[in-house]
Amino acid sequence: TTPGLPADTVRQFIAKVVERLNVPVTVYDTAAEAAQDFGITVPDDAKGVHYKGRIGLVAGNLPDTLSVQQALWHEIFHAGLHQKHRTASRAYAIELERIALANGNIRSSAEAWRTRLGEDYSAILKESGWADKDIDSMVRLVSFEEALADLSAENIEIKGLPRFIAALQKLLRELGLDELADWLENATNAEALSL
Repeated sequence: TTPGLPADTVRQFIAKVVERLNVPVTVYDTAAEAAQDFGITVPDDAKGVHYKGRIGLVAGNLPDTLSVQQALWHEIFHAGLHQKHRTASRAYAIELERIALANGNIRSSAEAWRTRLGEDYSAILKESGWADKDIDSMVRLVSFEEALADLSAENIEIKGLPRFIAALQKLLRELGLDELADWLENATNAEALSL
């Protein structure tokens, strides 16, 4: 196992992104420290966590700067990207909707995810302080993301994927996650959609 980066290195590396988004991010050495501070269970191998509008990154599980950006992106999205960066997130949401409309298999998979997990995810969002009017659209967007990730891992053709990945790269650059955007240029579809 590759050792993680020092917490101070991670803090310095993400400082500009955090400032741009105005989102509270705390960097911990271990998942146990994050769990104690958040007051929730955090798996030992977790790279990040979000809860009640806060984000935590676990430096000890982040071996390089690319993994830092991947974890930060993942947590920013789930913590409420649309609340933190409205213009960029609107473009991303439009592309998610577009790709779902073009692919019946994504719509079906997303509907199955919402049936299985949508109510629980809605409750988590509500507990985290999300406005009722925003919860349904966030559940829908997350279900599309989960469906995309699942189907890309199965190597199924997805119509409109290059356009979606280009929109994702643009969003990442706007957020200051340039290394992650660069990585996407050579990533497989499955890798890109695993974010």
